[in-house]
Amino acid sequence: MKKSLFILILFTTFKIIGQSQVSFDSIKNELSKIKLNSKIKNNNKRVLKLLDNLYYETLQSDDGFLSEKTISELKEFENNKDIPNWHIFYLFNIYQNHITESQNLNIPTNANFQIGVMKLLSGELIEVYNTIPPIILIYMGEALLSGNKIDLAKNHFKMSFEFFPKSIPLKVYCYLLSDDETEKQKLYRELKKEKPNHWMVIEKLN
Repeated sequence: MKKSLFILILFTTFKIIGQSQVSFDSIKNELSKIKLNSKIKNNNKRVLKLLDNLYYETLQSDDGFLSEKTISELKEFENNKDIPNWHIFYLFNIYQNHITESQNLNIPTNANFQIGVMKLLSGELIEVYNTIPPIILIYMGEALLSGNKIDLAKNHFKMSFEFFPKSIPLKVYCYLLSDDETEKQKLYRELKKEKPNHWMVIEKLN
């Protein structure tokens, strides 16, 4: 019950801020076409497992490197649209490609685009699995930060961290956004003690 309430509050908030931002008619239309030909199966969690592996390997681990197995799985998803629930991967890939291309071109990301895609992706995840994995929660918060929605991002990361208290990225963002100096120092000490070699701790706390 508590988890369902968390998802409802989280998605309702994200839905509200997404509606007035930008039109995603082209993406929505493409998504609709893909879903017509997709095998949507609630009990097939292959794409959910991929998202979890991406999280644990690139965000939760110290070095942030993908394993060969996960790289192979990514390539399989890229080349095989017949995988059940492939439409979820489609949206995730759109988001990831936007971030990568922006970094490669050394230009700012489009916050409206990020928020819009996250709105669609979170909706599909809830519809199929009734859950939102940690990597998507982190991307959601980063989208809010890109859109300079600091207070929403702060509340989002704090709420997400309550449900995933072992998440290092969520804890780092809670530290960075905290206005409470006592809490901030507590998070700093814990991160430095527990995960001093994590790439985000090194990058954000030093």
